[in-house]
Amino acid sequence: MAKRTPSFGMVMLLIVMAVVLMLVANAWRTMAPAALDTHDALNSGPLTTHGQKEAAQEIRKGGLPGVRETQQETDKHTADVEEALASID
Repeated sequence: MAKRTPSFGMVMLLIVMAVVLMLVANAWRTMAPAALDTHDALNSGPLTTHGQKEAAQEIRKGGLPGVRETQQETDKHTADVEEALASID
């Protein structure tokens, strides 16, 4: 086999890859300070439970409807909607 030199397509591919790499590096440098600020803000204190513990305590105390009550209300609403739709026809 004869030794082949890189073809024009291969050279163009390397040039395009170099340009894309430069664009990505520039975008990375632009985004890095904002990303670090966000990271610092997220790690500044303990995460909250977003009310999940309080909701669970209310369900245990009976203050919020449980799954069964919610299912019963959903079934009643579904029946009401079906009845209303049947009366339209």
